[in-house]
Amino acid sequence: MAIGLERSAGMSLRLPIERAFEQAPWRRDVQLLTALTIISLGLLLLGGVYLREASHSVVAGRDVQRLRREIITLRFENDRVQANLSLARSAPLVRQRAIAELGFAPMLFRRTIYLEVPVSFVPLPVAAPAQPEVLPAQYARETISDWLQRKFMGTGSSPGD
Repeated sequence: MAIGLERSAGMSLRLPIERAFEQAPWRRDVQLLTALTIISLGLLLLGGVYLREASHSVVAGRDVQRLRREIITLRFENDRVQANLSLARSAPLVRQRAIAELGFAPMLFRRTIYLEVPVSFVPLPVAAPAQPEVLPAQYARETISDWLQRKFMGTGSSPGD
């Protein structure tokens, strides 16, 4: 049995079985195209994830800026309210409002009337606190069932009997 050898264009001797398993040129192109497609899809996926995270961080940064502006505005409003409150509590304005709106008048010594109120103080007797009732030692030996019988059923003997 003889195995036939074949000459190829490169003038090397090849077995026919090697030629049968040799890849076609179009197949190598498909493999290269598949690899490039997978790499480009991976890069697109990575770019999409990066774009998503970048947009989330931009939105979070904008929210932080908005909240900081709101804090500044609220602090300004608090300071303004505190200033108005301090002004409203000032003595001259309180006096002016009492006279104008509430009908008060300044106190003058010649208009002051003093009243003498007789006070009689009679000390009240102080009651001593009641001493706690000390139960005899025989009550310590009474069981719950004895107590229940004695209280609710009227039977049983009391420890003092």
